[in-house]
Amino acid sequence: MAQFHAYSLPQVENTALPGPSAVVCMADSPSLLASIKDSANVRARLDVIFNDSGDDFGLVRSPTIEDARRILEFVRANEAAVPHIVFQCQVGIGRSLAAYAALVEIQGGDPKPALRQGTHNRVLHRKLLEAAGRAARAEPRVSLVVRVKYAPDRMAGFMHAIQRQRYDNWELVFVTDGPNPGARAVVEAAADPRVRLLETGKALGRWGHPHRQAGIDAATGDLIGLSNDDNYYVPGYIEQMVNALEESGADIAFCAMLHSYWGWRPIAPGNDVGSWIARRELLKRTPWTGDTFFYDAEFLKQLKANAGTRIAVVDRPLFIHN
Repeated sequence: MAQFHAYSLPQVENTALPGPSAVVCMADSPSLLASIKDSANVRARLDVIFNDSGDDFGLVRSPTIEDARRILEFVRANEAAVPHIVFQCQVGIGRSLAAYAALVEIQGGDPKPALRQGTHNRVLHRKLLEAAGRAARAEPRVSLVVRVKYAPDRMAGFMHAIQRQRYDNWELVFVTDGPNPGARAVVEAAADPRVRLLETGKALGRWGHPHRQAGIDAATGDLIGLSNDDNYYVPGYIEQMVNALEESGADIAFCAMLHSYWGWRPIAPGNDVGSWIARRELLKRTPWTGDTFFYDAEFLKQLKANAGTRIAVVDRPLFIHN
């Protein structure tokens, strides 16, 4: 059985291959295809043109099922006779790692070490599994319960940050303080079934804190987090947090952040209401009962106490408190 490898463009153009190899070269365009240094060890080569993208726009083309079938057919045609299959892309962590992980899984190996890096092209990974007649692994649903306080543009910005997450299985539950036509218009214009709006009956002028438990109760996810409408998240936030929870078996994961209160300095994990994702069972044991501005700090203490040692830490600034 052949061994699989993920290579970057500089790696395949400047270093030796692991041995006699069949090489899949993936590039954005024909002019960017690799010139393999160790050509004497290339027993077969497949060139495939598509971008490291999840959607199409203009000249940018994401991987298709036809691309996946070509790659899979090439591997099957060569794996018995060639000891090494090399998947190569520009940086060696997107398309190549997706192909590497998918083929490891198809052959019955464990793809998790590669997938936990959080850099693989998710579309290509799913298409390769589909081409092999394998279902992609089900991922837990993540609910983010979000207080709405400010003008609709902030809420829209928050929503866009979540819609651009690499992780797809999420829902947003926006919670307003009383009827909010502007917030309703944002949700209706999005027309995204993963985005919901919960409008309380009467405006109290207290915004988030009195209403957070109502949002938690409305959430349907296996994992739940809280946030505010003026915050932002990097595209890998949900993916990295879910990976940390699954790898550790923890009840809650905290990430580091950039925080406006401290002049945008990096702040250690576990210090803001918007920087964690927890299992639903932990939130059942830790209901939101406070109403004051500083209750979020008390709530974090309660979450940590109830989680005990079952806490995962992602020491990367994935969250921006605005």
